[in-house]
Parts: sequence; structure tokens; C-alpha cells
Amino acid sequence: MDPNDLIGDISQEMADKYFVNKEAASLNRAITGVYPPGSVFKMVTAMSALQLNVTTPEERINDVLSSLGNLASQQQGFVEWGGNNFGLVNLYRALALSSDIYFEVMGRRAFEANPETIGQIAHEFGLGVDTNVDLPGEAKGLAPSPAWKKANYGPTYEKLRDKKLATIESDYAPKLAQAADAKAKQKLQMAKDSEIYQVGVWYKQAVSENVDWKVYDSYNNAIGQGYNDYTPLQLANYVATLVNGGKHYRPYVVDKLLDPITGKVALQNQPKVLNTVSVSPDVLDTVKKGMAAVTSGEGTANFMSYDLPEFSGGAKTGTAQIGSKDTISGEIYNGVFVAFAPYDHPQIAFAGVVEFGSHGGDTAGKVAEAAFMKYFGWKSTNGG
Repeated sequence: MDPNDLIGDISQEMADKYFVNKEAASLNRAITGVYPPGSVFKMVTAMSALQLNVTTPEERINDVLSSLGNLASQQQGFVEWGGNNFGLVNLYRALALSSDIYFEVMGRRAFEANPETIGQIAHEFGLGVDTNVDLPGEAKGLAPSPAWKKANYGPTYEKLRDKKLATIESDYAPKLAQAADAKAKQKLQMAKDSEIYQVGVWYKQAVSENVDWKVYDSYNNAIGQGYNDYTPLQLANYVATLVNGGKHYRPYVVDKLLDPITGKVALQNQPKVLNTVSVSPDVLDTVKKGMAAVTSGEGTANFMSYDLPEFSGGAKTGTAQIGSKDTISGEIYNGVFVAFAPYDHPQIAFAGVVEFGSHGGDTAGKVAEAAFMKYFGWKSTNGG
């Protein structure tokens, strides 16, 4: 966005460009845009499973559909993205290859051990909570959980139930009052009770289908789909928290403000720890190693090591289904990418989303590569 375009009168074409068109260039997407994270959420699932002791880093899961159990998996669409089959994968290889089935299994296990842990840990890392950044208009995003789903959808069905019951009451009250005799009244009461019972049956089924947390909710949640929605700033801060040892800081843009007359410091921002996560240092270190595996060997972001010989750090690619289709390309996935560098004593955390960008490594990952080259002065083997 060029601020000079907004000085004085602006043309309709320019107004459309910044405020109306799909690009909406005036929006600060870093803090106002909320996006499904896709596979970059898998570190939360990994930390939850390890923290709950429902797996170990070395446990291997067979990356085949049958690992998901009795759920009608094929009908629910729970297969590897792109139809891949990775065979036996442990945590490190699952992160490197981005195995959906591995993390769906871990999401189910974590839910069975403690239904709220994944949502709780997501919140501790700043996902789905206000960052308190010193900019206006930030979106909160959403880290779903069984409690959230019940609180969000439950009241709708309670109101519908109460409305149905109130209708039955208003329908039968005058009829019962005007009943000719006890037998007629008893017959009406039985009919009323039957309708009330049917409302109860309907309500129980509606809650089961639409309010209760399902196994497929755990599967979707574990791979960053379903109800998950976060801002790029939240994703960057999540990665920073993971690799700095678990301290969740408030991000800020302004370092300091100077009094224009005296030149004295009127405001000075200082690093502020909002919370320290409950995840153990060993678990943080394990997941950090998994992110490093993503950038080498068979990892989905191995280009980071191949293109940048000086690179050390970690990353995670994401291909997030968004429920809409780009009118030009027909694409239905956003490209999402998070990364940090260097591995020891990290200095920078990156998060990027390319709308309708498909695989995060091919789109947002290239932006991360360019950002690291600029920040560290690294040279690319591709001539950059």
C-alpha cells in the first residue's frame, strides 16, 4: 500500500483497489486477517500429546487410513493430503512429512486423555487470544475446544427446545382448561406429554449431532482445520514462544515515542511476558527438533537448507482448506508457512499466509526464505 495514493482526492479506481476489491489493500492482514492454520498447527497437537504422556517422540504410527479406527474415515475425508502414504512415522518424521494421519491419531488420544488440553495449550501460545499489539483493530481468532463448542452452539438448541416447549404449553393450556371431563383431560395430557417427550428426543439428537465434540472434530482440530482461525501475527508469536523456551511475549511495533518539543522519551515499550507456557522444556525441545527436520532431508521445507547453505532453524508448511474457491485460479487452499532462525538462540520468527496459495512451502515459504536472506545477509544457491 502506498500512502501517497490516499493524499487528497482519490479516484474511484484507487478507492476500489484499497477498500472494495478482493485484495482490499487497506486491510492490515497481519492483525485483522484470520486464517485456518492448516498443518502449522501440528506443533500444538504434538506438544499436547507429549505433555499428556499419550505418546513418545519415538513411537511410530502406521500412516494408513486404518490407524484412525472405526470412524467412517473415507466418508469423512480423513486421508493424507495428495494421497500420500508415509508408512511408519514417529513424531520427527511426522512433522517433517506433515503426516495428517499421525496427528489425527494424536489429536484423538489427547482428547481422550483431557478434552480441553489442545485448546488450552493453543491459548498459552497466544492462539485465539488478543495479542495486545500496539495497533488498532486486531482480530482475536479462534482456538476451538469442546467447552467452546458447547458454549457457542448449545444456547441455540436450548432456545429452540424452549420455544418448542412453550408452543406446546400454549397450545394445550386452553384445551386442558376446556376439557369436557376427566377422561378427555387425561387424553389431552397424554398427548401433551408425548409431544414434550418428542421434543426431548429431538433435543438430545440435535445436541449430539451439532453441539457435542465428535471424533472428527478432534481429527480436524489436530491438523489445523475445522474451527481453527488465527492471524499471521498470532502464528508468528506462537512460533517465537515455542523456540524461546516457552515465554509468551506481548508483541509491539513502536519502540519509543519522543516529545517533539523536548526530545525526551514520552513512551518506551519494553518486552513484556504475558505468560509462561505449561509445556515442559523437554517437550518444547523435542518439537523444536521436529521443526528442524522439516527443513532438511525429506522434509516439506527442505528447500530452506538446499537454497541457503548458511541456514539453521526450523519451519512448518501448511496447506489450509478455506471453504471457498478463487474465482480466477479455482484454488481452494491457502499457503501457510512458519519458521524460525537460527536454531540456537533464535533471532527471528516468521509467519506468512498466501491467500489461495496452495502448498505453503511453494508460496509463503519462498517469502520466508527471502526474509531470512535479507535479515541475515545470507546468499542463495539459486543466485539470490
